[in-house]
Amino acid sequence: MNIVLRCWLAAILLLGSTSWALGQASGLVEYAQGKKTTYVGDGTGKCLGLKFTLRYPAAWNATDGNRPHIVQKFMNGNGTMALVIIKDLRGVATKADMDQVLSSSSDLSDFTPGTFLSAQRNLTIDGEKAYAIEYSQRQTSATGMTIYQHGIQYMLFYDHYMITIMCATGGEESNQAEFDAQFERNRPFFGLIASSLVLTSKWNNY
Repeated sequence: MNIVLRCWLAAILLLGSTSWALGQASGLVEYAQGKKTTYVGDGTGKCLGLKFTLRYPAAWNATDGNRPHIVQKFMNGNGTMALVIIKDLRGVATKADMDQVLSSSSDLSDFTPGTFLSAQRNLTIDGEKAYAIEYSQRQTSATGMTIYQHGIQYMLFYDHYMITIMCATGGEESNQAEFDAQFERNRPFFGLIASSLVLTSKWNNY
């Protein structure tokens, strides 16, 4: 199995722990009621040539990602967030490689200390086969604080791209129970955000 690929997938799980805050979720119920803003990925910069759109809660703030491959970060200012991550797989892996790795959560767990993959399922996003991987993890920051995060990653593959939409809530480990409860409340809304993805590049080719 492709070791580089497995390491890359594991690294994605760690990206979310670099952006966290304490607090109660907001904006998601309003999102379900139609209060949405559309982010347009125009193919430039970290979009790596891929054009797409994604709808996020109108009450959330959108900022450029501060890590490689994080195209955009959406946050409500109180602890709940979503990230859009794009990776060019050319020279790294094929679609078949990805299917093989993602078919076993234990393969990823081997490369992600402190992470527990609690669920995995197949689905379709904008007509493309995708995966949803639920996880919880603890990471110790440079200041010595242990950060807990509970999230879900929606991963799909189009052409030579791997697109990940990561949705999570988290903060200080002492508040784990609160974050787990918050995640469960937000779960259906996270699915709505992921399912709003439209691969503009794909439809422009028709």
